[in-house]
Amino acid sequence: MTEAVAARAETSGTAPRTQANGPAPATPTETVTEAVAARAETSGTAPRTQANGPAPATPTDTATEAVAARAATAATAPASLPDDTPAAPTPVADSVPMTSTLRRLWRRHHERTDPGVYNVAHRIDLHGALDPDALTRALEDLVERHEALRSRAVHRDGKHLVEVLTDVPVDVEVTDLMAYAGDAVHVERWCQDHASEPFALDTAPLFRFRLGRLGPDRWVLVAVLHHAVCDGWSMGILWHDLQELYNARGEGSASALAAPSVQFTDVARAEHRLTDRRREELERFWRAELAGLPLKPDLPCDRPRPAVPSGRGALHTWTIGGAVPGRVAGTAERVGVTPYAVLAAAFATWTARLCGRTDDVVLAASSANRTRPEREGVVGLLGDAVLLRARLSEAPVFADLVTRLGSTLFTALDHQDLPLTEVVRLLSPETAEGLFPTVLFTVVTTPPPALNLRGVSATVRGLPTRAVARNELYAVLLPRGDAIDITFEYATDLFDAATVRAWSEDFTALLEQVTAEPSTPVAELLCPPDGREGAC
Repeated sequence: MTEAVAARAETSGTAPRTQANGPAPATPTETVTEAVAARAETSGTAPRTQANGPAPATPTDTATEAVAARAATAATAPASLPDDTPAAPTPVADSVPMTSTLRRLWRRHHERTDPGVYNVAHRIDLHGALDPDALTRALEDLVERHEALRSRAVHRDGKHLVEVLTDVPVDVEVTDLMAYAGDAVHVERWCQDHASEPFALDTAPLFRFRLGRLGPDRWVLVAVLHHAVCDGWSMGILWHDLQELYNARGEGSASALAAPSVQFTDVARAEHRLTDRRREELERFWRAELAGLPLKPDLPCDRPRPAVPSGRGALHTWTIGGAVPGRVAGTAERVGVTPYAVLAAAFATWTARLCGRTDDVVLAASSANRTRPEREGVVGLLGDAVLLRARLSEAPVFADLVTRLGSTLFTALDHQDLPLTEVVRLLSPETAEGLFPTVLFTVVTTPPPALNLRGVSATVRGLPTRAVARNELYAVLLPRGDAIDITFEYATDLFDAATVRAWSEDFTALLEQVTAEPSTPVAELLCPPDGREGAC
């Protein structure tokens, strides 16, 4: 999240250390979900982040009709959770208890009437002498290389398990689309249809690849993975590895990639080996850090919250240009933090004002959860949110809030060994049983995805899932030099498009104000500009 706290670079804000099996940085798409990254001890450059959430789309409100009924094996009604899973004929190479994050995703998947909401999909347009057979072989190599891609998530004998299979077939179905080469709408619909088809978590593979031929040297590849086997950071690893594997195949040589030293199962085991002493230390920190604060912002709604969220949603995307992006960077440099801290402080202030609060608020920020160097090359769902206390009550002016939040960020990352679900259960057990986080914040600062295949030019972009919302509000900010693209994914159960458009205008105005005058008193910023206040 986005899934996006990424690997920490101890002495700079540059890209994280790359291991022998290390990745290109994560992609800024959903990549889908998850916002904070490399510690810049001596510079104010942007942190590396991932986004486990909506790809910034075109500047429009998108609220398409909900995708039609899904395959019965994948769409399980909320009242019926699967229990024992029949053994598959493919041998299981390894089995490990699910991580806390994966257990939460497993439950959410089975509560949704359309579990396709958790698909992570990309469209890759290819121009040149593509070798489909070499691509298939390279994808097979990729699946063999990363255990997460050969895994399934099951509930067996009362236990939630990740089972890694010895072998998972890779089927790259090729469709002749040459008759529609000039029909961009038809091709995009073909991509979206494959992107939206749900998976059954207990059935591997939890990925699909579809190749469409548009002409002698024009192709479109759709890559879809369930969030259970990847996060935004993982996608950077996968593009990097696929490039190396395909090019090696084309050259008839062995890949120079070293075998991964750490797999997702190792990370899962490490979580379950947390010592009692370390757990007690972490619990003391989180109790002291967040005691007495509501963990969920009480956003003002257009309609009452339903007992069970439908998952229906829409996207609102806009771009902030002009002087603001430069002022964000300038403010960060003057205060001695990364631009992330400036954007996070502005969003926390805006959230507090929207909810009518004048004291501290808790910001759930997407985290790549790869602060340890050995995890930089791991494919799997490691990303989660980290809870940041925005100390508005202690900050006389906005610049002070930025400084405090920058410090809070890295302190929270140092205590992220206690998974989010356990932090929430510790502080607010009733909150842990429902949708959480309800509001999620991400800043994406990694380069856009790239795939440099031998003899082929490739353009990679995310395919946002249509008409869905994983949270009440998911804010994804993508700085790109002289502009900041912002996407709000929002629950249409609660909010009207007009409301969210007004929010976007309000947040833009606030960001303009605080970057023009960082010395603005926080108390002044918390006063609604038009007298509005209150929550549901």
